[in-house]
Amino acid sequence: MVAQLTYGETPVVAYKGMLAEQFSSRQIDSYLATSPVADVGGGQGVERGAIDGQAKQLASVGNWLGVSVTEYGDRENASGEIIYPAGSAFPVMIQGRIWVESGGAVAIGEEVVPGINALADEFLPGTSAGFVQAFAKTSTAGANELLLIELVGPTNLQP
Repeated sequence: MVAQLTYGETPVVAYKGMLAEQFSSRQIDSYLATSPVADVGGGQGVERGAIDGQAKQLASVGNWLGVSVTEYGDRENASGEIIYPAGSAFPVMIQGRIWVESGGAVAIGEEVVPGINALADEFLPGTSAGFVQAFAKTSTAGANELLLIELVGPTNLQP
């Protein structure tokens, strides 16, 4: 048998929206995508839609429900991004560890929140008044770097 000892490129450690620590405690719920702004992307902050069972791209940090989970290779567009078009079912992590993308420098232990609308996949230091809170488990020096966060939710009594 021949062993492959070299590779054409370095494999990635993770990607945004990827679950971390498969055997840790977590809560993931399923929602239908509904979004007037854009389709929901993997690894984005999301909020509830107008109808029960629906979720959409985050428009207000105060409505933050969780992070969309990426099922790699599923619904990949021409740019290689994972998207969930309106009407499709997608998983949302409410509690547990997940990889996201930073919008700037983040220190370990800092509370982080996603941006809103087109920046819903960029996580920065901030305080959440939404359904969940998140804390950085790794650090980043700048934007567009992978960041491991731990979602702690639910933090209030939103239905």
